[in-house]
Amino acid sequence: MSGKRRIVFGLLVLFSALHAQPQQNRASQVKQLYESLQFEQAIQLSQRLLRDDTITNPQDLITIHQYAGFSFFNLGRPDSAKKHFLTILSIDPEYEFNPVNTSPKIITFFKKIKEKYQINRDTDRQVAYVRYVFVRDLRPGATWRSALLPGWGQYFKGQKNKGKILSSSFAGGALLTITSYLLERNYHQKYRDATSQSEIQKNYDAYNRWYKARHYAMYFTAAVWTISVLDAIWAPYSSTALTLNWQGDGMLSLRISF
Repeated sequence: MSGKRRIVFGLLVLFSALHAQPQQNRASQVKQLYESLQFEQAIQLSQRLLRDDTITNPQDLITIHQYAGFSFFNLGRPDSAKKHFLTILSIDPEYEFNPVNTSPKIITFFKKIKEKYQINRDTDRQVAYVRYVFVRDLRPGATWRSALLPGWGQYFKGQKNKGKILSSSFAGGALLTITSYLLERNYHQKYRDATSQSEIQKNYDAYNRWYKARHYAMYFTAAVWTISVLDAIWAPYSSTALTLNWQGDGMLSLRISF
């Protein structure tokens, strides 16, 4: 790897780390307040963070809900703690608290909630603090698919008509490129083998014509590939509509994580 590439790669890694650090620090602040026995402050901070739509990482959300629930439990408010624990289970139904740094009373309380949750999960009778709907971003998957085969990424995003146009255009451009190349080679050989002036000129003109056609076809094919990849990265797409009938004092939160 060259020096410039190392610098660019290092900057990208640094940017990613700096971008992720604030959210991780904010989530861990709730834990720090809980561990310093500042339960009310931990609850207040968790409520502020949960209103922040920029926190989309499931693990960060679990951390916030976990220590908010711990704080409520230690303040003698098990019903409020239960809502946060149910929210954790709605994100990760198999989640377990670390027994090394978690009170046995909380673990026992959580296990009872988890057992009931596993039974009633399908009927959705229990009210969590918040229910999250994590929407999968299709663009990364669409991008590498379009890079392999233009139009495939658009099919992946549900844009079938666009996918057909791009895939057929790429296939047509690739076929024309190959055909032009073969004819170019054929007429180039005929041009080299020709002996009369008329045959030389005739074969040279044909060779030159297919030489230009091959380059035009190559440019067209490359343009289709580029358009397909850029479209997969940037173009918006429609997602499935979600309708929920909600009862109780919970709330629904839609988090889109890219």
